[in-house]
Amino acid sequence: MGDECIHGFENGLCDSCYPKPAPVVDALAAAPRASRARSTRAPSLRAGSSSRSSTLSKPAVDVGEQRIYHMTHIDNLPGILSSGSLFSQAGQAEASQPAIDISSAPNRVSRTTIVVSDDGDSVASYVPFFLSTDATVWQNLRTRTADPRLAKAASGYAATEFVVLVSTIKAVAGGIVHDEYSGPAIAVTDGDATGALTRFATAPYETRRMLQTLRDEDEATRILDAEYLVHDAFPVELVTLIGVANVNVRHTVKTMLQAAAMPTKLVVHPPWFQPAEV
Repeated sequence: MGDECIHGFENGLCDSCYPKPAPVVDALAAAPRASRARSTRAPSLRAGSSSRSSTLSKPAVDVGEQRIYHMTHIDNLPGILSSGSLFSQAGQAEASQPAIDISSAPNRVSRTTIVVSDDGDSVASYVPFFLSTDATVWQNLRTRTADPRLAKAASGYAATEFVVLVSTIKAVAGGIVHDEYSGPAIAVTDGDATGALTRFATAPYETRRMLQTLRDEDEATRILDAEYLVHDAFPVELVTLIGVANVNVRHTVKTMLQAAAMPTKLVVHPPWFQPAEV
């Protein structure tokens, strides 16, 4: 996995271990606002133009760069690495059952009753990912807040016992941006997959549009419950990064990755495991 600092970055690239020199302050930039205003002319607006024009011309969100996140207990990682995949609830053979499952029994049942598309497969046939590290259910686990989706035993685990498996839309479904995707079935939800009012997008153009919509400021809260669903199984080779809470956990996970001959990037990022700011 190459030479890297304790935070998982290549030597020289970590701001903590290799702090950058203090920037040189430009005299004009440091001047009071009033004096700067006298030294420059305000741009004029042509007739019919508007300050909103820059907003209207804002480029569309590149959904290919959107990260997706799967949180799992560290005790589940050896089984995941050994099998080579994350499996859906319905696709979990006895050998791939997670060592620690924090999903509540009612939630697991609900996910078997919600049909995703015309193929008849339920939500339980898909591997779930979040679109934010501040996803509601993950936030509730971090703060030990009651959540019907979580088993009662979940409150007994510290967030630092979990790892965050990270990938991107383009790593999973690169052709989605051109409607050329031909891999496993993909679905995107605009809320909890078992919610009565949740909408599902399954066609490439629909999933792309929903992902773009969820990134809009007006939909900022909906993305916290949204899900990205990958049918049946998700190969671990598509995991581009693994986030952990501290250096001790990083050492443990690094040993697992080396034993599995997986060069996946490993990063210590405590904010993902702490209660999110309101």
